[in-house]
Amino acid sequence: MPVIPRSVRFTAKGENVIVFGLESGMMMCMTAAAGAISWTKMLKSGVGNIALSPDEKWLLVDNLAKGFDLYQYPHSSPADSFAIPRADCCVQEAAFLEDESAFASGSDHGKIYIFSLKNTSQCLQVLKQGGKKTMIQVVDACSTGESHLVASGTSEKKSTVFIWEKTIEGHGRQQSGGCSVLTLLVILNVVSILAAVLWASGIRVRGLYIPYGSNIFL
Repeated sequence: MPVIPRSVRFTAKGENVIVFGLESGMMMCMTAAAGAISWTKMLKSGVGNIALSPDEKWLLVDNLAKGFDLYQYPHSSPADSFAIPRADCCVQEAAFLEDESAFASGSDHGKIYIFSLKNTSQCLQVLKQGGKKTMIQVVDACSTGESHLVASGTSEKKSTVFIWEKTIEGHGRQQSGGCSVLTLLVILNVVSILAAVLWASGIRVRGLYIPYGSNIFL
């Protein structure tokens, strides 16, 4: 393969494998069964990281320079761009939120950015985790019947994993004062994935519930 693969994803219920090139910005579709190339396209930029929406309609690409570009998959021209300040040339991760109506991304300065995908390029909230030089390169998200959850991990010697929660309107916490079993299992699953990535460096993992309501600006 003439390019350096940066990300790979299964699509079409496992029938295809999409390969994304690091510096080239190549997006190549191959059949999973035979490895035959179905098509190849060139994105606008190199690829630091990608996030593909669960319905495979939208693709977020870390463009390694100014933030993230949003593509209507599998098109190769961006539908929108989201500027995120960047001091160092490091890859960032993003995750779709709330039925693909928003997304969260990390940064190289201790902040998680939440952008709306309904209102063009609008930054809904900036969450703070760490100092001005804190690298946040691991982000994941999920939703339960009661809340939306974002998990973020720092890349430090004493790294932390934070869980941010936004209660779904009309679904408050149970009067018992604790999470439902389903919510707890989802939280533990997200944290375990992030912890596995960072565990080898002897990190410290901590859970924290902080509402990230979309009408709050920090």
